[in-house]
Amino acid sequence: MLLIEPPPKESPLRGLAFSFAFEPRIGSYAGLDSRLRAYDFTAVRSPYLNAFGVRGRAWLNNGFLLEMAMTYGIGVARGEVPTVTTAIDSGVGAGYMAPFGLFATMGVGFGVLTQSVASTSEGGALVYRAPFIHPRVGYALQRSAWFGAISAGFVLHAPIGPAHEQPLWEDPFRRPTIHAFTIGLESGFGWSR
Repeated sequence: MLLIEPPPKESPLRGLAFSFAFEPRIGSYAGLDSRLRAYDFTAVRSPYLNAFGVRGRAWLNNGFLLEMAMTYGIGVARGEVPTVTTAIDSGVGAGYMAPFGLFATMGVGFGVLTQSVASTSEGGALVYRAPFIHPRVGYALQRSAWFGAISAGFVLHAPIGPAHEQPLWEDPFRRPTIHAFTIGLESGFGWSR
C-alpha cells in the first residue's frame, strides 16, 4: 500500500517525497570563543552541530523540483557551566533533478541561532535571527514507496539586529555571518513514475 497516492496521469508531477534528514554541520559556531572567554563565559569550543529535520519535495515532469524543509540543531559545550547552541531553520527551495537521480537545489528561509552562555557568576543568551540561503547538491534514490537521498551543501545566515538586549554587557557580540558546511542523509516515503 502506497502512503502517498500518485497524481493523475495528466498531472505535471513526476514525483513526491517526504523524508527525515540527519544533517550534521561544521561551521562558525565557535567564532565568538575569544570574546566569551574574556567575559568568563564557557566557550563553545566545537564547530560541530548535530542537526535533524524533515523535508517535503515535489518534482515536475520537466525535472524542476520544489521543497519545504525544517531543521533543528543542538550542541553542548560541557565545562564548569555549559554553553548550549541551538539552531532552527525553516524554508523553501527550488532546483532541478536529473532523470538518473542527481539534483541541485537552492533553499531560502529564516533561521534562529541561540547560544545560552554562562559563567559561575552570570549568564545570558545570544540570539541571532537571520535569513539564510542553503545551496545543496546530492543524489536521490527511490524504490517502490521508499525515498532516500544523500547531499552536501553550505548554509549561510546573515544576522539581523543585536544578539541580545542586555545593556549591562559592554560587548554586543555581533556577528557578520554564521556559516556551515552540511552533509545530509535522508530516508522517507515517496512516489515517482
